[in-house]
Amino acid sequence: MECDVAVLGGGPGGYTAAIRAAQLGARAVCIEKEPELGGTCLRVGCIPTKAWVESAHAIHAAGETFEKLGVNVGVAGLFKANGVEWVKGTGTFKDANTIAVEGGEDVTFKSAIVATGSFPLRPPIDGLDSPRCVDSTGLLAQTEVPRRLVILGGGIIGCEFASIFERFGSEVTIIEMLPNLIPQEDADAAKELAKAFGKRGIALQLGKQCTKVEDDGSQLTVHFGEGETAQGDLMLVSVGRGPTVENLGLEAIGVELDRRKGIAADEHRRTTVPHIYAVGDCAGYWQLAHTAFREGEVAAENAMGHEAVVDPHGVPRPIYTDPEIAGVGLTEAEAREQYGDDVAVGQFPWVANARAVMQDATVGWVKSIHETRYGELLGLVMVGPHVTDLIEAGVVALDAEATVETVADGMAAHPTLSEAIKEAGLVALGRAIHLPPKRKAAAKA
Repeated sequence: MECDVAVLGGGPGGYTAAIRAAQLGARAVCIEKEPELGGTCLRVGCIPTKAWVESAHAIHAAGETFEKLGVNVGVAGLFKANGVEWVKGTGTFKDANTIAVEGGEDVTFKSAIVATGSFPLRPPIDGLDSPRCVDSTGLLAQTEVPRRLVILGGGIIGCEFASIFERFGSEVTIIEMLPNLIPQEDADAAKELAKAFGKRGIALQLGKQCTKVEDDGSQLTVHFGEGETAQGDLMLVSVGRGPTVENLGLEAIGVELDRRKGIAADEHRRTTVPHIYAVGDCAGYWQLAHTAFREGEVAAENAMGHEAVVDPHGVPRPIYTDPEIAGVGLTEAEAREQYGDDVAVGQFPWVANARAVMQDATVGWVKSIHETRYGELLGLVMVGPHVTDLIEAGVVALDAEATVETVADGMAAHPTLSEAIKEAGLVALGRAIHLPPKRKAAAKA
């Protein structure tokens, strides 16, 4: 089989790349071994977990469960409509212009895009091989809600599932070796989430390392810290994901890769072999479906002779906990590290937003971060209602290199949640309208 662009992997980065290449006139082939297209995100990641998020919200709001929220994703239909051929099977690079497909014919190509995704990591802890210790895919496969759920890892995946299962009725304990939840996110957002989790009864064991897990056949005993233990009926192991790069034949054809960091690729998504590109979790420092979508588009366009780049500055960071968290651009700590004292921050609480008060959703705030020399907006961080949707305003602002004045002076419909973005900018400029002015320190005698 001959083609212009061969895509190895049918997840968010891969299927997007294949469709975009076909739109540009390529004969595109996508090689995917799983029985369904969509990758981790659509099959066992973003989409099914967010369906559970909606169920958890419904339980909290209405006091009753949904029997099931199903997800039907028509990627195969999109392939057919765009003329992309799906080759079912496991592919490995035979040489720099050929992918061998197990049980099928070779695929020869002019350009190739590697989009093989990632896999859940499992640390070398004694007892973690128990069938009661599952990764996120295994947790999604459960048919019963565990009475007690222990979560190893307080990152995005661990916190999202903690939020979901507490709403489902589980007693949840999070064990995290670092001193904060979601350590990559803004520190104030992490503190806000920890406070909300504490009020909901989610036990947080932060700054403590898991040392051993014992399974007596009826329950787990998880050892951590200095002789501490927690009992659970199930344990979620969510300590991160590693790039799927081994046994693909990449090294033999000269593609540089690291088994921890993934495939080396530039802003054009080119690897060290110029006609081979890499996108998504297997080659990204962002393990997010939406970055894979964009990287897939860029790789396909460049494979077809265009010049496109991925801009990492405007990547939204949604976290589907309760309360939701979302950020884009720099966190406050990153901004102060890069710009020193030339940073101003404004924080507007939801309790001062009319729409949030109407919805009884006043936990959290919107934080605006800008540099003071030119007023350039550096970042937005949000905690609270529907912020994973609202963050798109920040994405557009950062992509446009907007100033904080542009955001603060623009009109926001009233009463809406989006007003809080404008208001945070006004706070940062010292021009707050719907917050009382800060009290000035009393003059010294």
